[in-house]
Amino acid sequence: MGIIKNIFVFYKTPKFYIISSNIFQNLTMQTKALNPILTQDPNKLYRSNIVKAKIFKIASIINFLAICLFSAYLISLIGVNTASIPAAYISIGIAVPFFSVFYSKLNTLSKTFFEKALFYKNVITEYNNLKTQSSLQLRRYLFSIGCYRIADPKKILPAIATYKASLTQKEEALKDIKEIKERKTINENLRHINHKLAFQIFEKDVLKSKLKAAEIHHIINHPETTKTLFDFGKIHLKSFSKRMISLFDNNDTYFVFYDKIAKDRNGRKGLSFTEIDNLSIRNISKLIFD
Repeated sequence: MGIIKNIFVFYKTPKFYIISSNIFQNLTMQTKALNPILTQDPNKLYRSNIVKAKIFKIASIINFLAICLFSAYLISLIGVNTASIPAAYISIGIAVPFFSVFYSKLNTLSKTFFEKALFYKNVITEYNNLKTQSSLQLRRYLFSIGCYRIADPKKILPAIATYKASLTQKEEALKDIKEIKERKTINENLRHINHKLAFQIFEKDVLKSKLKAAEIHHIINHPETTKTLFDFGKIHLKSFSKRMISLFDNNDTYFVFYDKIAKDRNGRKGLSFTEIDNLSIRNISKLIFD
């Protein structure tokens, strides 16, 4: 009877409520939905993107062969009286330009999926490397990128791997730019073309990779978040000439906030090309997500 009485008294003490509250909070945290990056399988994503890339590549080859075949038919009609050309041949002549457009789109889609597959291949490589590291090593790396309050680094390895893969993507793009700049030529037109190509890689790949890394930086610090970069705004890519004009006009916004987000950011419209280039990934992440 005394034991039962003691247990009853314990249940009514503030200490019991604190313990039970802590248990409830831990259970709640365990049942919280994690960001998809922490639960998705990069191996499956790699394979699916490879398959899609190959399918679109085969489709583009078939499309190209169809263009060649139809073009051969049209060439065979040179010198033939227009009145004697069958309606089917005329239809082929009309269809060829459309096939050319489809070929370009199919080829672009194939390239896009190959790039995604390569990205996930890098994620897999980084993840396998991270698994061999101790918690102390992981904490040191997280500290170096400005992530200070991570309870268990082992639980967010997929996010860290994705972050590092984003940086790898950025460095590979910078390497391509360096190779282009090292091409020596006295031809002014060719130099201009190379300069535009280097700019396009910087605009499309370097800055986008940095924004992706900023998104993952936020996920590392907030594993339960469901917000993505595009819940806050969108990227505005520009041609070389338009970007140069916007830089001169001091209006070179690269990542544009939605109106509601801009209002919450005290009227800040977004992040400029120059800001994303110069700011650290941690600061970019704070400006977008915090």
